[in-house]
Amino acid sequence: ENLARVREERRLQQRTNPNSRFECRVDATDLFDRYLYDSEYDDLIPSDLPHFEVSRLSLSSSIQAPLTNTDSASLKGSISTSNGQGNGSFTCGYKRINTESSWQEGTVTVGNGLVLDSRFYRRLANRLFINMSGSMQFSNRGLNPAFSASLENHLDRHTVGYLTYSTNLSIYEESDRYLMEEDESGMETTIIRNTENYGLVGRLQLGIPYTYAMAVFTKPFKNKKNHLRVSFKAGTFGAILEYGVEEKITEHSTLGATMEVGYPVGVTVRIKLKRSSQNYIFPFHLSDEIMMQPLFYGTFVPLMAWFTIKKLILEPREAAAKEKERLRRMEANKEKVAEAKREALASCNLMTERFRRIMREEDEKNGLVIVFAIYG
Repeated sequence: ENLARVREERRLQQRTNPNSRFECRVDATDLFDRYLYDSEYDDLIPSDLPHFEVSRLSLSSSIQAPLTNTDSASLKGSISTSNGQGNGSFTCGYKRINTESSWQEGTVTVGNGLVLDSRFYRRLANRLFINMSGSMQFSNRGLNPAFSASLENHLDRHTVGYLTYSTNLSIYEESDRYLMEEDESGMETTIIRNTENYGLVGRLQLGIPYTYAMAVFTKPFKNKKNHLRVSFKAGTFGAILEYGVEEKITEHSTLGATMEVGYPVGVTVRIKLKRSSQNYIFPFHLSDEIMMQPLFYGTFVPLMAWFTIKKLILEPREAAAKEKERLRRMEANKEKVAEAKREALASCNLMTERFRRIMREEDEKNGLVIVFAIYG
């Protein structure tokens, strides 16, 4: 009964595909900002403990509801609050899979104005695919249409290339006339290569208002439970360097820490916990300026905390679980051996009765009885 219930829950989860994301951004700049001032201002800086505050909270969740073998509906909700202001949205979607090589989807979002969105995907050739999307947002100021088209080309078994064009427009009324402005526009090319030994992503975007280049390198370790990730992004907005590690702590859980250093974002350490399809993200903004103190503590404190927790809590629990599993297998093997022994004794008893019957019959008719035999 329990196995049937677990299978039914797993089947329902696979069909609904629930996903959730929680993010809590903490402003911890007061911890290191006091190092920016000269010692002559020590009397003006409060001597109490540093003050931390939550600058942003966001929560989103989504599920899918299969209607038929080709049609499915989706529901998504999200809320967020930042600096005393909150907003939220609710999205309903409908997706139809036409064939194995094409599908289309439409969504309606209510929140910051009404948003109508549609997506289309189709395979053009054996290794060539196209993905297009368009949206229309109805806001107080006017209309905000957006369009994006992407070509996907599988270059080989491990390499995929993308060429994407996107644009965002604003249509509004001013002085009895309608004006249309282009808020964002860009052409982007991306190369992704994934192998068993490394992963590499290269991206270049030329556009308005942002033009940038980005490179991401990931390296899994030999045990395949953890990997290293390094990325660098530079453009008209500045430059950002990220480095971090992720480790699989249980069968369904992954824990990671990433340092983000750059201009004008400053220094931020991001802790991420992934449990199945649930994501919990905790960014700690350490400093608005690039300094050695937040870099050092943001890099080594999470590592030391992780190794301490791993050695004192996780590894003993894992060892205890393995020992419990070993004892369980031993008990199961004992039961199997005892059952096999009982079956062997029963067979021997049956063979003993047969042996006695054959001996009696041979003695009565003065037949052949083998007393001793050597094989081989």
